[in-house]
Amino acid sequence: MENSIIHLTNSAEAWNNASPVGNGEAGMMVHGGILTDKVTLNEETIWSVDPNIPSYPDMPKKIAHIRKLFLDGKIYEANEWIRENMGTYVRIKSYEYAGELLVSLHESGECEDYRRDLDLLRGVCTVSYRKDGVSYLREHFASMANGLLSSRYSASSPFSATISFARENILSYTASGDGISFLAQTAFGERKFTLDSRIVTDGVRSVDGNSVRIENASFIEIYVAICTDFKYEDHASKAREMLLAAKVGWKELIRESTEIFASFMKRSNLNFDGGDPAIRKLTIPERLARLRQDENATDPDLVALYWQFGKYLLVSSSAPRALLPANLQVCGRRGSFPHGTQTTTRISICR
Repeated sequence: MENSIIHLTNSAEAWNNASPVGNGEAGMMVHGGILTDKVTLNEETIWSVDPNIPSYPDMPKKIAHIRKLFLDGKIYEANEWIRENMGTYVRIKSYEYAGELLVSLHESGECEDYRRDLDLLRGVCTVSYRKDGVSYLREHFASMANGLLSSRYSASSPFSATISFARENILSYTASGDGISFLAQTAFGERKFTLDSRIVTDGVRSVDGNSVRIENASFIEIYVAICTDFKYEDHASKAREMLLAAKVGWKELIRESTEIFASFMKRSNLNFDGGDPAIRKLTIPERLARLRQDENATDPDLVALYWQFGKYLLVSSSAPRALLPANLQVCGRRGSFPHGTQTTTRISICR
């Protein structure tokens, strides 16, 4: 799978422009900002649902009957039967995100050689750039092995950063040099969940209110665990337990996760003749602009990459760690690939 990188040279201006990574049960949308990097976090069971929602034991039989009607070609009869027999059901409310990880790094947004790459084979998003003569690298992945959402910030010279989390309906929030945790609830239904994190760094740590300040660091690693009352009665303890997996270190965590992710992605592949390696090095907006401007231009590798991206999203949202079925949300009007110079992905992981 040589054709497996979605390459961009701009940060995301909005959620649906960010780069998605996921492990089936949890995921991140990486924005890649220079002044402040915003990473939107989610977990599959953060739903605004009434705990007293009624059950419908006859639903499986009704669904089976409707399917048979459709399979028998009785479309009109199926629609009429649904109208007359399905009635009105209490629905769950909205899915909610887990929060935002905010990492403030610089006082200005100017930089050189910026690139944001999503590795579809390994399930890793990287952001790299140069600023004031220093090279910076960020890596993000959602662990297939232990469920942690993992981010690493490093540089060729010592750097500083301020770390915090943000969300509505936070009930309690604790910040220490070792990490940040909070208890939150959904807007409706008052379903509760815990987000806990651990910070690993060689820098000097201090706490300022709800933020953790790291200075004179060569690297900063942030590990996030999200646990809900949908899955665990004591979700705070379960989140702390999950974070113990970070003790093996970044290299082992990313090695194990990417091997698992690649094992799914390598199950199938798609290639077309006529691909040009030079065109493959262009950003997605440049490749789309090339096709729009020249009716005779071709880019078979872009078609294959489009297919790989769809598979990537399905793996990221329905891997074996998932409890609920995948629920992909289309964001935008023209499909899943970037459109325009300031756009990245148009289909993003959203449960």
